[in-house]
Amino acid sequence: QQALSGWTIAYLFQIAFLYFFASIYKHSPVWFGGEALYYALNIDTYVTPFGKFLLQFPELLTYIDYSLLVFQSFALFLLFFPFMNAYVRTFTVFCLMFMHAMLAASLHVGLFSSVCIAALCGFLPGRLWDAVLPRIQHFWAEFRVPAWLVWSGKRRERSFPKTAAAVSLLGIAYLAYIFSW
Repeated sequence: QQALSGWTIAYLFQIAFLYFFASIYKHSPVWFGGEALYYALNIDTYVTPFGKFLLQFPELLTYIDYSLLVFQSFALFLLFFPFMNAYVRTFTVFCLMFMHAMLAASLHVGLFSSVCIAALCGFLPGRLWDAVLPRIQHFWAEFRVPAWLVWSGKRRERSFPKTAAAVSLLGIAYLAYIFSW
């Protein structure tokens, strides 16, 4: 199933332009010198223990610096690649998700990485969702919530819709992430 509308196109372009303009912003001497991540990880206010660990490998940081610069420069093109679109787009989305996961692991950036990962899910093709959702559906198929938590006007338990259960679990994960700081 494909859902294509003006809103869908606007959503996809907005997310893609985020990475495009981020790559333009990275065209600076610090990024071209391969020192941007080193400087970012030396800010004690934001660095995590994993980020401090990465500081021991300056050559790796330089390689990651250049890789991020090149990958983000081509992300807009790769997200809308005309040939084998589903495969290239899925690979690109998972690479961007990995980039955000590593950013969150090495720097305290709040919910930025989580929101970007959630926003990137809109780029995943329908075939992937059709393959993955039935496998994880049993986790929330019979999720029950007390009536006092659900505004229904009835005084009995009822089952959560699947989307509401998924959003609730995502919300719990966000809260756990926030309080883990």
